[in-house]
Amino acid sequence: MAYRWSAIALLVSGCGSNSSPPPPPPPSKDAAVVEDKRAITLDRQATPVPEVVLPMQQAFEVKSAGKGASAALHYALAPGPMSYLSATKLTARRLSSGKWGPPVAVPAVTNGVALAFVDAASPLAGRALPGEVAKGGDPAAAETYLADWRALEGRRFTAMLDARGQLGAVKLADDPAGTRTPGAVEDLQHRLLLTLVPVPDVPVGVGAQWRVVTVLRQRPFVVKQTASYTLLARSEKSWKIGVELQRVGEPQTVSDPTVPKDQQVELVALVRKYKGTLDVSPSTPIGIGKLDVSSTMHLRITQRMKGSTEEILEDTGTVTLTRATAAQ
Repeated sequence: MAYRWSAIALLVSGCGSNSSPPPPPPPSKDAAVVEDKRAITLDRQATPVPEVVLPMQQAFEVKSAGKGASAALHYALAPGPMSYLSATKLTARRLSSGKWGPPVAVPAVTNGVALAFVDAASPLAGRALPGEVAKGGDPAAAETYLADWRALEGRRFTAMLDARGQLGAVKLADDPAGTRTPGAVEDLQHRLLLTLVPVPDVPVGVGAQWRVVTVLRQRPFVVKQTASYTLLARSEKSWKIGVELQRVGEPQTVSDPTVPKDQQVELVALVRKYKGTLDVSPSTPIGIGKLDVSSTMHLRITQRMKGSTEEILEDTGTVTLTRATAAQ
């Protein structure tokens, strides 16, 4: 959802190309970024890769216990298969060389997972479903958002989930140690952490608010996710929960094998926001509903002997989460 590393990798590789893209339209008033053509010595060790195991929950705080009758929220997953689909519809634009390009409507991209639950002592068993691109628009633009998911399609995995909906270990069946394809596990983790709704360990009433802070790797960046939840309504079969989720990436140097040896990519800033309402069932682990999404990513790309350029990538749109009663 929003810009994936595959799209950025294409952007990076294009910086060394001899071909010239068509000229963008005149810059908007906020286009204040300029190119720096001075030669720069590259230092790929400027920001060391954290050695801590991610994702890592930093805080879980109940801000308000709500009003009226209080009761504990907990998941009691129903055995059997279930499929979850995520349809992302975005409009994207890019600032390059101090000029904004035109907004591009990206065809809707859909992907998801099929899950099966056995009992509380067993992990969820899952399979990554094939991604699809809706007709209309530029299919190549949509494929840049699906490229990383394509590497997951059809692969089976397990995910630990406790009674509060907190995500534990995620393992691929064909790479349980996560040594051959670590990026694939991270991709699953960050997607699940977006759609799973963890609940407090104390009884709460309607109007209750809680906040969960998690550090995770959304390849290739390390980001901090701050998720705020509000219990809007509750019945025995469902909970309606307001969600405001933000992921922030602070300045860091990208460490990824796809970056050419004569280039350095630095994340200057990343802010990604999701907001909406999800319907959550205590018997199923992932909420359904629609989230508004906006994302701004600022990159600095430095080439040896050519200096640095700034790139800003923006996305706005929606993510619609649906559930089917049978695995696909």
